[in-house]
Amino acid sequence: MTIHNLFPLVALALNLTLIALVLYRDFQSRINRTFAYFLAGLAVWNFGVFMLRSTTAPSTALFWERAVFVGLIPVIPLYYHFVLLFLNRTQVWRRMLLIAYTFAALFMAVNPTALFIKGV
Repeated sequence: MTIHNLFPLVALALNLTLIALVLYRDFQSRINRTFAYFLAGLAVWNFGVFMLRSTTAPSTALFWERAVFVGLIPVIPLYYHFVLLFLNRTQVWRRMLLIAYTFAALFMAVNPTALFIKGV
């Protein structure tokens, strides 16, 4: 295992630690839960990158490349949602937030097909 493979595992461990700390502090808080979801997306992304870098078979690499996007696609609207909650602006930007989640759902629906990723 090279240092190149270890970086995603270190990031995964940090993401999981942050999730535990954030949820331990106040599980009921909407902002904390949204931030934890954001971190969970990053954790899935990091795990997928680790597995992608660890494989040599093209079919397995394609699976893990698609798995990377399962974590990565929701990160964008989740971060946007977190920022809106932090700034207490969710009501003002509710429509844009809905659009962001809609686009994420569309990309998630297309992710398993060859329209998104054809091969590696």
